[in-house]
Amino acid sequence: IDFSVAFDWYRLAMSVYERSGDAAGYSDCCGFIAYMHFMQGDIDGAERSISWGLARDEGENDRIRIAAGNRRLGVIAEMKQDLEDASERFEKAGKIEQQIGDLHSYSRTLNHLARIARIQANFEDAEKYLEESLVIKEELDDQPGLASGYHEMGNLFLNGKRFEEARQSYEEALKIEVALRDIPGIAVTQAQLGLVNRQLLAFDISYESLAIARHLMRKLKSPNIVAVDAIIDDVYSMVSETQLGDIEAEIDSFLRSVLGE
Repeated sequence: IDFSVAFDWYRLAMSVYERSGDAAGYSDCCGFIAYMHFMQGDIDGAERSISWGLARDEGENDRIRIAAGNRRLGVIAEMKQDLEDASERFEKAGKIEQQIGDLHSYSRTLNHLARIARIQANFEDAEKYLEESLVIKEELDDQPGLASGYHEMGNLFLNGKRFEEARQSYEEALKIEVALRDIPGIAVTQAQLGLVNRQLLAFDISYESLAIARHLMRKLKSPNIVAVDAIIDDVYSMVSETQLGDIEAEIDSFLRSVLGE
């Protein structure tokens, strides 16, 4: 990706949109520029660009873009660990999305609110947000959204040491991710299943999940591989030699099915 050339073209487009009074086009360019800043690790640059677009959206009372801008700024605030600002941004976005009937976006905003509540150890509110989000996603048949919702529910239960419920939630997420062939999603969910099953003392299942996660993360060159490597040897040591042959066969079969190799 040649970011420098892309920046030049977006800035040129912004000047045209500004002269022609096309506030929506101007705002969308701000969003694209923010995304490029974000991809380069420039979080402050992304925040500035989104704020420029949001100011224009608020002047035009463009509620769809106001909601989107607040949701994006909420994500950035969360990354900066300003949870109060993040929560306020997500709540503002969610209120607008409800008013305009944008249930698809609202269900995702609920996921964001649930994550903030989970981080703050407000598990009861987090569960309510996720349950509402999952109901909406079921109604919309939003399969990727359901996968992320079940995964976040698993995270919530894991943090609350409700390990059996966490396993069930991650398994629901995994079923959808396998159907969608969502390899990054499968990798992360398998890693979480490895953690949960270790807590449940199901070391054979834990090792299988962690080994699958490690293989997929290596393919993806994911930084999460470091965390998986840190625990997989300990789990492996708890698996009996008589189980290993069957486990390795299951690992190989699963990887072949999802990777088509």
